[in-house]
Amino acid sequence: IRTAIGTVKARIEGTRWMKIVTAALKATPLVIKISES
Repeated sequence: IRTAIGTVKARIEGTRWMKIVTAALKATPLVIKISES
């Protein structure tokens, strides 16, 4: 039971981290454009 809860928690943390990474990657071109202008 503990391992199952740990797996679910790890999965939730992983998806949250992936969302942060995806958002950062999407924002990078905007940052580059702003710094170039």
